[in-house]
This record gives sequence, C-alpha cells and structure tokens, in this order.
Amino acid sequence: MDNSNDIEIIELDIMGGDSLKPEEKNNDSHSSGNGHSGKNNSKRPKKKSSRKGSSQFSPKGRYIAGLAIGIALAVIAIVFLIYLFILDILPIGYLIAAIIVLCGLTAAVIYTQRQKRSKLQLAGMIVGGLLCIVLGFGIFYLHKTNEMLDKITDNTESYDIITYNVAVLKDDPAEKLEDTKNYKFGICKNLDKTIDSALEELNKEMGTTVKTTNYDSIGHLAEALYKKQIKVIIYNDSFTSTIEEGYENWDKDVRIIKVITVKKKADTKPKGTADVTKNPFIVYISGSDQYGELSMTSRSDVNMLVAVNPVSHQVLLLSTPRDYYVTFPGITGDERDKLTHAGIYGMDEQIDTMENLYGYEIEYYVKVNFSSLIEIVDAIGGVTIENEFAFTSVDGYYYPEGTLDLDGTYALHYARERHAFQDGDFARGRHQQQIIVAIMDKLFSSTGMTKYTALTDALENCAVTNMAKSDITAIIKMQLADSPHWEITSAQAEGDSMYQPCFVVGNSLLSVTMPYYKSIENVKIMLAQLVSGEKVTKLQLQEGDDYSYVVSPKNTDGYSFIGEDEEEEMEIEVETTTEAEEYEGGEEDTYYEEGGEEDTTPYEGGEEDTTPYEEETTTEAPPEETTPEAPPEETTPEAPPEETTPAEDGGGEGEEP
Repeated sequence: MDNSNDIEIIELDIMGGDSLKPEEKNNDSHSSGNGHSGKNNSKRPKKKSSRKGSSQFSPKGRYIAGLAIGIALAVIAIVFLIYLFILDILPIGYLIAAIIVLCGLTAAVIYTQRQKRSKLQLAGMIVGGLLCIVLGFGIFYLHKTNEMLDKITDNTESYDIITYNVAVLKDDPAEKLEDTKNYKFGICKNLDKTIDSALEELNKEMGTTVKTTNYDSIGHLAEALYKKQIKVIIYNDSFTSTIEEGYENWDKDVRIIKVITVKKKADTKPKGTADVTKNPFIVYISGSDQYGELSMTSRSDVNMLVAVNPVSHQVLLLSTPRDYYVTFPGITGDERDKLTHAGIYGMDEQIDTMENLYGYEIEYYVKVNFSSLIEIVDAIGGVTIENEFAFTSVDGYYYPEGTLDLDGTYALHYARERHAFQDGDFARGRHQQQIIVAIMDKLFSSTGMTKYTALTDALENCAVTNMAKSDITAIIKMQLADSPHWEITSAQAEGDSMYQPCFVVGNSLLSVTMPYYKSIENVKIMLAQLVSGEKVTKLQLQEGDDYSYVVSPKNTDGYSFIGEDEEEEMEIEVETTTEAEEYEGGEEDTYYEEGGEEDTTPYEGGEEDTTPYEEETTTEAPPEETTPEAPPEETTPEAPPEETTPAEDGGGEGEEP
C-alpha cells in the first residue's frame, strides 16, 4: 500500500497539480469516497482569487471613482469662474450662462454616479474627465492673459535703464576711465534730463568731482570732440543715432572707455479717464528704432495715431513721417526738428509734440521697438500682405510684387524701408499701416488663436502701455457682446522733402519733411469726423490743392502757415538761415557740483582746448559747412500722385534706414 501511495503523489506532480502534503493526501482519499475528486478541490482557490479581482469594479468602487471626478470638476469649475471674474472680459449675460452651464454639468456628472446602471456611471465619468481637461486648459489661458495684461499695464513701478557712454577719440591716450582724471568732460545738459544722475555715478567711479563743459546741442558736443576742444564726453546712448546722422564714421572715430547705467522712473502720463466703450479716444503707437529691452527714451521710427470711436465703430489709422519738421513743446521753443528726435526726451514729449501738431488730446500710448515687431509677427506665425511694387531694401531683403507671407524679420524691414521708393517716408508709412492691419487680421483669424500662448509671451516682453487693464478688458467685453464690424480708414500726413537746420544737432542741416498746411488741416477734419461720429472720409492732397508749408509757431498754441503767394519769401528765409557764422564754442566752463555752481578757473588738463568758451554765444549755428545743399527750387511742389504710384518727391536721404 505504501508503494502505491508514493506512485499516486508522483502522478499528481507530473500532471501539474499542486503537491499535496501528507495530511492533505489523506483527506483527499477520504473525500474521494464521497464522490469528490482531488482535482476539483485543487481548483477552488483559483475561483476565489477570481472573485477578489472582480471586486475592483464593483458598484461601490465605480461610485467612489465617479464621485471623485465630480468633486474635482466642481473645484476646477470654481477656479475657472474666479479667473473669469478677475479678468472681467465676459459680458454679464455670458458670465451668468457660464455659471449655469458649469453648475449644471457638474451636478449631472455627480448625479450619474448615484445610478445603478454601470453604463450611465461610465458615461458620467468620461464626460466629467473631459470637462476637467477642457477647464484646465481654460484656466491656463486665462492665467496667461491676466499675467500679460498685468505686465504691460503696470506702470506704477516702471523704470528705464538709461545707458551713458564715456567716449574719447581713437587717438587719445586714455584707455580707461581712470586715465581721464584730469580731463574736463563735455556734456549736453540742456537736452538730457538725467545727465546729473549719470555724473553722480561718474563721480563715484572716479572718486572725485569731475569738471564739465556744457554744450547746447548733441551736434556741438560731437563737433567739440572732433576739433579737440574737449578730450572726453559723456552722452546718452539714445543720441548715438542722431550723432551718426552728422558723422557717419562716429563708431570708427571714437572709443568708448566706460558705460554707465542710470535707473530712471519711466514716463507714464495716464490721461484716459473716460469710458472707452462710450467715448472716442486716441492711442499713440510709438515704434522705437532700437532692438532688445524697451526704453522710453529713444528715437521713434513709427509714429502712428489710432483714433477709435467705440459707438460708430470707426478706426482711423494716421501715420506721421518720422522726419516731420515740428517743434517740441517746452524744449525747442520756436525752432524745429525731426519728429523722430522727440523720442529722445521720453514718451511725454512725444505725446505733447503730436498733440501740438494736430490739436487733439492723446489719451493713451503703446510703446514697442524693432524686437517687438519681430517677436509679435513670429508669435502669430507670420503675416500676409499685398506688395504693390517689387523692391530690395537697403539691407538686402528682396520683396517681389504680389501676395507675400512675411516672418518677423522680413516684416520689420518691409515696414522700415524708404530708400527704395520715390515717395520715401510716405511709402514707409503705408507699409507700417499694412503690417498693423495684417497683424490684426491674423489675430482675429482661427489660426491666430492657436498661437495665443506664444503671443502673450511675446507681448509680456516687448510692449508697454499706459492704458489701464480695466480699459483693455472693457473693449474685449464690448467686442464679445456686440461683435461689431469695425470700419478702418488709413491716412497719412504729407509734406515736402528738403534740408533744414535741426535743433537737437545744433542746427546742422538734415533731411526733413516740411509739413503741408492743407495736409494737416485734412487730418484735423478726419479726426473731427471720427470724434463726432460722422463717416470718416479719406482726405488727401489733390492736384490743385494748396501746398503751403506749415511754418514755425509764434506761440505754443499751434502752427501758423503761409499762403501760396508767400512761399517764395519762405524759400528765401530757408536759404539765409544756412549762412550763419561758424560755431566757435558753447557755454562758460563749469565745475560740476550738486548745487550747480559755476567755476571760472581755467581748464587745467586740456592744453588742446585753446578756444575759451564765451558766456554769450549764439545757440543757433550750423557746422563747418557754410554752403549746404540748397532746398528744392520749386516754390509750389508737384501734387503727389495716387497711392498706387510712387510720388515724385525725395525719400529723405542722408540717414540710415
């Protein structure tokens, strides 16, 4: 019997059954007598294991999982609604509808989990999960929008970092700042509001109080350095481009031995207080001619007014040439300069200059620069424009005629080019308007929305405005509520290209655009139409119109003008202003101290400064060239042709693009 038992155990092992312990074997023998096989008993533990796994999908388990999804949906929906309240971009009707819909969907998801039908529970879980994902993305985009608006509208602690260059001529022995300890520094205090702060930093670096000689213009400052009347100068880097207008080899002729930075509170000038959804307003778009970080003190390459009537749903885009010959209120008096140079004095001065020119208050501004345009266009995936004429820019970018898709770099050079056109600055103004309209079209398209995150990232770093966040969201809310169709009209201020003395560069002759009186009047008429709610009629100079020039104002209330019969006399005046005596010097030498006291002691370290500066000097005088190129001989310029054909006047030569 013992042998047979042993054989039975071996057979069970071979068949793959569980090995039986001795006591289990005996029990199995007894059970077989009751009609139960050992094989059936060995399978029972497997059935028990199967039932344990199925308990994971029991009704109770499904209910707990579904309830968790419902609670998560409720929390996410609440956060989403909080962001909507913070941004305040939805009309009240839309907001109420959003609350009702989200509450209803959340309640429905939770309700389905209380049902015993597994399919209904599963459907509720799927819907709840999808809603959590969708609302999660919504929270992300609302957060990005709120963050972007906070950044571009927060001017309470907005500061400019202004860079100053300490420069000597290339052949000067001074290699570093310490080598100029006995030098007298040339400065341009009249044009630079923060030069005192720069001098304080310079004094800390030098460990002494430096002596200074003040010049009445940046042009005279540069000229004094070239003539070795002064050996070292300190100037705002924003003036570099202006200096290069008169001295093309400036970067090769001088050596910068020190760079000083000054932190200055940026101009904000918040003027807008009316409801932007009910009252007309004007926004000044200033495009700086710099790359990198935005600065409020830099030349303005783009000067565009965007006049908006939110009731009649009309927009007027008005471009003013960068070389427009205007006065800077509080700076130049009756003298004039290029509009682009107003940017050197900050945003306040730019706005004051534009208000003085057109006679309308400008409530808001938006500041961008070259880098801004590149980043914005690239962020939205490029823009599409219609190019009227094939041309190659001065930087070598070719633009064929027809429909063009432009990336950020090509869009920038398209908007900047003027030398390739007979009507120069006016062609540039049209192209700038084209780019702005193309950006707006892309933003309102379905493809533009897919680039939303990239756009908000770009705007955070490359735009600043004094428009309140509440004003921006109010406009968005109005657009969502009414979905109005906006009628956009484009216009340009016109003028005549000629060479005239410019204030900032010491009345040196530069290429400018002399404004036409009739063109300024046309602009004022269009602005009046928009403000009053009338249909804006595009007005341009036509053949036979009065092409009189706007002349220097006699006061700060605006510009006077001359009639056609007086133009010949005006031309004679322009020619005689270029024949002044050669500039010999600036103001009396001063010793820089915080109190600003004068020091009449002779200059000790500047043996080359052989021409003492006199206290009484002429502030208006041209550089060495006493016979500059004469302005155009025609007293009555030809009428510019239609927009589709380049005009006959010049494009503003003598400057970088």
